[in-house]
Amino acid sequence: MAANLHTYQGNQQLARALSRKIAACIQVAISERNKANIAVSGGRSPVLMFQMLCQENIAWNKVNLTLVDERWVDAAHPSANAGLVKAHLLQDKAATANWYSLKTEHARPQDAVPELEQKLRYLLPFDVIVLGMGEDGHTASFFPDAAMLSAALYPQENQLCAAIESNTAGYPRMTMTLPTIMTARQIFVQLVGIKKQAILKRAMVNGEINELPIRSVLQQDVVPVDIYYGTGDEL
Repeated sequence: MAANLHTYQGNQQLARALSRKIAACIQVAISERNKANIAVSGGRSPVLMFQMLCQENIAWNKVNLTLVDERWVDAAHPSANAGLVKAHLLQDKAATANWYSLKTEHARPQDAVPELEQKLRYLLPFDVIVLGMGEDGHTASFFPDAAMLSAALYPQENQLCAAIESNTAGYPRMTMTLPTIMTARQIFVQLVGIKKQAILKRAMVNGEINELPIRSVLQQDVVPVDIYYGTGDEL
């Protein structure tokens, strides 16, 4: 199935449309199963959407929330995705959502895989997963230069998460594997700016996944993908 592209002139309009769509998906999940499992991504692009989503009238106490990937830093570190989610999404009406950290006390992310797999098994399947995309074509922590990229994209023994190290990532990371992401009912990809538009156009064309790992999500026919693209300033 082809990914659906939604284009917006301004970041405000994009964030409003995406937050409402995610809220609708959450409402459906709660009505069907009395809970909703969602995973979001960090970075600057989703901040405005988070601030709008947390205002939605949802039974947030029935929402289980985690991250798609996380930098292996302390929770208080300014680069931690968890801090961004707590500051901008787990606020106001969404303050009662159930938060599941993707970071443990282990010194290395690879040592935390067994513990995090137990947590992720509880959250499967996901109703909504929100991804971003870097200017190198990475999504989640699927970095093109990562030596462990294949293990994250094509894990053995149904591994749900994987440790990643990349020269461009800044910190060691933990990421959901591609099969875990593919459990989602719906995937949203949010991106902003002309530079990312050019990368997206390349990624929508068949090619090597290792070159532009976002292709692993865009060129599959298992899960519906909606791309929310804003033509506004780079974030």
